[in-house]
Amino acid sequence: MMNNNQFDPELRGKALEKPPTSFKDDQDIVRWVRQGLNKLEVVADTADPSYQLACFLAASSVVGPDENRIARMFGLPRLSVALWAKNLRRGGIWQGGFACREMWHDEECGLFSFILAMLVAEGLVETCGDDAGEPTYRVLGGLRFWQNN
Repeated sequence: MMNNNQFDPELRGKALEKPPTSFKDDQDIVRWVRQGLNKLEVVADTADPSYQLACFLAASSVVGPDENRIARMFGLPRLSVALWAKNLRRGGIWQGGFACREMWHDEECGLFSFILAMLVAEGLVETCGDDAGEPTYRVLGGLRFWQNN
């Protein structure tokens, strides 16, 4: 992982608080996710694809890689959910029955880590391990991709 003093000050801090040990139901999880995103001062436009992805990713930190359940909880579009889930699995963010989310709670690099996971879910960044097993990230598509989008 990059030395924390190289992060932009706006990207420092936690993305999410650690979730409670239990929730009453799925609507309780939805409330927790939305409250957490409000603390990040994310604009809560439920039709915005970036907000939907943030909700999807945050909910996976609680329920694991269950894209169908998360899609139902938030009323998310199935095609987007299928793409995000595929990319999160391929990128190693979702492994087995778990979302690898411990870094999202880190005081120094949680937000940065969460944003990287969002980019992986979108298919804009891929992850792989270095020789020490630490994740490395690579932008997909190159400069031309970014200029045309």
